[in-house]
Amino acid sequence: MGQLYSGWRKLNAGFPQGTWLGPLAFVTLIDDLQPSCSVHKFIDDTTFTEILPSPSNSSRMDQFAEELEQWLADNCMLVNYSKTKEIILGNANHSKLPELSIGGHIIQRVNSFKLLGVIISDDLRWEVHISAICSKVNSRLYFLKQLRRAGLSIADLRCYYTTVVRPVLEYACVVWHHGLTKAQSDRLEALQKRAIRIMFGRRAFNLSYNDLLSLSNLDALNTRRIKLSKTFFLKILNPISCLHELLPSSRDPAITSRFHHALQYEPRLIRTSRYTSFIDYALAHYQN
Repeated sequence: MGQLYSGWRKLNAGFPQGTWLGPLAFVTLIDDLQPSCSVHKFIDDTTFTEILPSPSNSSRMDQFAEELEQWLADNCMLVNYSKTKEIILGNANHSKLPELSIGGHIIQRVNSFKLLGVIISDDLRWEVHISAICSKVNSRLYFLKQLRRAGLSIADLRCYYTTVVRPVLEYACVVWHHGLTKAQSDRLEALQKRAIRIMFGRRAFNLSYNDLLSLSNLDALNTRRIKLSKTFFLKILNPISCLHELLPSSRDPAITSRFHHALQYEPRLIRTSRYTSFIDYALAHYQN
């Protein structure tokens, strides 16, 4: 006893799907993946980011890929090449940037890519993402219609909408709400309008959207997105927030106390109209 050991066996799989320990173990395993570029990790989603100097558009991503290959070899891990994509954001000249390869596999360069449930487009606009939301919501509204035909009460139909359909319309909205065009916002509101009419049937056929909102005791999606964005910004203002470091330096209270409406943080000067980050937008619009 105490001197007997089992032999080594090679496992072809890791933790079972859905375990609590699995994600924690994986995060621990990839903790030392630290290439020379900015890297963002969320469980098994890892993103390498590089800012290209203008106007040279010279990229070092091939160097970062070599660092990744070395780390993979040292840690006996593999990349899912079918899910690994390259996307170039902004005005960089795509034709001057060489193809990226990892482990002898050419990485596909795409115009849009889903990152943690949000579709990012290379033009930094949200048309592709909004279209994907609308497609997904339309399929769920079909089931809402089937539930009404089955005789569910309006209260149950409303519960289904607020728990199954509306979260799709609002997922990660703090990222994209402030970048929507009016047409895109109206497309989302039209889906909610359709959902309310399904719930109430003929009673709602000739009512305006405002009347439908009052009848169903629901807020407009635009109103809800603004509330969610403001609430999220207030959480970032808390120094214990992991995103608090993204804020600029706070202004001197000795100076701001002399004014009636002085802002705690100075809004940043935005030099482009292509895309504004949530932090910059919130600093300009959500400070008291």
